[in-house]
Amino acid sequence: MILSKSLASCVRPLVAETGIEEVPHRVWASSFLVGLNRRCFLVTTRHGLRPYEDLSPLCVAGPKGRLFELIDVFYMPLEAYGEDHFDIAVIELNLQKLGRDLGETPILPLDHSERDWMSYREISPFRVLGFPNDHTYMDYDRGEVVEGLVTLEANYIGPAQSPWIHQLTVPNPPPLSTFSGFSGGPVFAISRSLGKPAVPVFAGMALQGSIQSRIVRFVVRERVEDMVRARITRG
Repeated sequence: MILSKSLASCVRPLVAETGIEEVPHRVWASSFLVGLNRRCFLVTTRHGLRPYEDLSPLCVAGPKGRLFELIDVFYMPLEAYGEDHFDIAVIELNLQKLGRDLGETPILPLDHSERDWMSYREISPFRVLGFPNDHTYMDYDRGEVVEGLVTLEANYIGPAQSPWIHQLTVPNPPPLSTFSGFSGGPVFAISRSLGKPAVPVFAGMALQGSIQSRIVRFVVRERVEDMVRARITRG
């Protein structure tokens, strides 16, 4: 199953302002849009935002090419939650300011009943969306981000060390030198019912992967939702 262009457009590349005149921007990782309580949030990995490096503000590239600076990033404190939460970052977006630029971009809803991807994980194919480094970069002559969104076709393996982090195998990866760049992208399980069209169900967020091992790890949807709710609660 190929995910629709409309759904895929909720996935956005992360762009760093380097402070270097010759190469003012670099594309780091992936992110995606979710909605809860009529509010919109950008979700990505903590390591994708590189909070410990001396970087200028990071941005996200909107569907129309405009770069939006990411401010007020929310990280879950490590002492409050384990490693499975620690690598998630949430940024609330102002829809009144960004609505015109986002256009018809879909926002993955977290506040309504979803199908339980866990109940059919063994029989359903999975899809991982993201912007691998091989295909997404800055075109400095045009001053724009060249987006190379790629979908990985994967199958479920099982949980990793944490019950909230699971593993997928990518049996036939596309011609990439690395899976770097997929971190922060959404993971979907493809629900199939007899006589009905296949339905992509949001399962979680990609954390890391290796093209050598053909394995991608992801943190489950429930932990992403926890982070968004914590951001709302803590203001």
